[in-house]
Amino acid sequence: MTWGGKQNDAKDAADQLSFAFDHGVNWFDTAEIYAIPPSKETSGNTDRCIAPWLATRDRTKLIIATKVAGFGNDYLRKGGEVTRITKAQVKESVEGSLARLGTDAIDLLQIHWPDRYVSLFGGAAYHPENVREGDVPFEEQLEALAAVVREGKVRHVGVSNETSWGVTRFLLEAEKSGGPRIVSIQNSYSLLVRGAYETDLAETCAAHNGDVGLLAYSPLAGGVLSG
Repeated sequence: MTWGGKQNDAKDAADQLSFAFDHGVNWFDTAEIYAIPPSKETSGNTDRCIAPWLATRDRTKLIIATKVAGFGNDYLRKGGEVTRITKAQVKESVEGSLARLGTDAIDLLQIHWPDRYVSLFGGAAYHPENVREGDVPFEEQLEALAAVVREGKVRHVGVSNETSWGVTRFLLEAEKSGGPRIVSIQNSYSLLVRGAYETDLAETCAAHNGDVGLLAYSPLAGGVLSG
């Protein structure tokens, strides 16, 4: 998530991708908002760093995951709209990611963070008075994901920085509508950040046929565990 930003350039990306792949890693995860720290100038650069390397490999041996931004970003969309998980915006996001990556399908598309109000990224406790009006309903978000799956642009869908409530609602809506089931949740998880997954989220993921997998991000706690 730092490739093409202030920390790593395209050569660093290619070297690290090759090293990882040569040691058995075949899953690579990016996002439309990367590089981090996020800015209008560097958004999409991580994809652009991956693309030349990806073009030299057998695509069938790789799993490429990316993310569509949840509520609140004000520079990712061409029309200047604040990012939401709507059909039009998911389509624009996916087509932009495919073009930057130089591939014809995304193996896993994740909602980067919820469309609704939640306490994010180590923020303060949840407060009901912060709930916004006009958030995109779960069923509309799922239909937005279903549309790009039907078009063959996305193979599987998932969520990130999500809660037990969100996972449950997406799964229930999929059962009701026949839409795509989320297959994964990508949340922070490490020896220092354990409770957020090991308690209620672990139960939630196990209860729904046990097929919602955890993709742990920041397993080294932002570098704290590795010094």
